[in-house]
Amino acid sequence: MRFGGIQKTSTIDFPGVLSCVLFTRGCDLNCFYCHNRELIEGIGPEISEDEALSFLRRRQGLLDGVVVSGGEPTLQPDLSQFLNLCKGMGYKLKLDTNGQRPGLTEQLWQQELLNYIAVDVKAPEAEYAEICGVSGFEKTRETILALLKRGAHFEARTTLYPGLSIEELEELLSSFP
Repeated sequence: MRFGGIQKTSTIDFPGVLSCVLFTRGCDLNCFYCHNRELIEGIGPEISEDEALSFLRRRQGLLDGVVVSGGEPTLQPDLSQFLNLCKGMGYKLKLDTNGQRPGLTEQLWQQELLNYIAVDVKAPEAEYAEICGVSGFEKTRETILALLKRGAHFEARTTLYPGLSIEELEELLSSFP
């Protein structure tokens, strides 16, 4: 796993769970409003997996959960192994994802590696490519529908970015069941 940052304690990132947030490096989207731009480009300091695991071992009994965010965590080839290690330490696990890998996200849920998922819907369908650099709305929608079908504990969320009108937000909301 490649991490670019850590928030050592959070009471708001994982509903009802005192957690830390590990930020993975790399993202397959390039949203103009991204607040973690250094993670997209993979610049800045890197935290090794060993450092992250060492931190989590020291926090056992103090923290209840781990949020794996990004960047985009599903780009990490060893994500499931890392989640298994965290689960083995007794942590509840949350994934923040842009939804571009519906099969992997569903698989992680089915393998009971996650307790909660947040799927970021970045923009209305007609504006996805302009806002994110790629047309990824349909994959995000597929991820949400798969999680609904599986009865997963998740939230779909969006960013109110400059230029997003109330009509576009209503259109976005009507895109989902």
